[in-house]
Amino acid sequence: MAIDITQAFFDALSADSNLVALLSTFSGQPAIFTGRTIPPDADRPYVWTVGEASQEPDEEAKDTAARTLVRDIWIVADDKGSADEVEEIAERVREIMHRAALTLGAVQWRTMASGPRMGETDDKSRLQARIVSVRASFFE
Repeated sequence: MAIDITQAFFDALSADSNLVALLSTFSGQPAIFTGRTIPPDADRPYVWTVGEASQEPDEEAKDTAARTLVRDIWIVADDKGSADEVEEIAERVREIMHRAALTLGAVQWRTMASGPRMGETDDKSRLQARIVSVRASFFE
């Protein structure tokens, strides 16, 4: 299931031309990463999401296989003295993922996005980061 969830997030983000226009590119594709690590030669700004922050049964659903997961989407940009760039991208990610109609095979999703909130970076990296958390309930 994790691969399918990752693909659904990637598809939703990469299909948005406004978001793609705000991001750098990597290997001819928008800089949206879903692997455990970011390629060392990736330019910023980029979006990164991998794995769930949490996953639990959906207590409100009648279907006993229903689950709710929370996944964080990181938005990372160079610190140019202003947070305008990273905040614009983060707001776009939130708009895309909030109440998104995600369907993967027979699985229907309800999503809610929260944030963006500050993402922790070290002082030496000269980066700015924001995090958008997406809560998705799906039924198998």
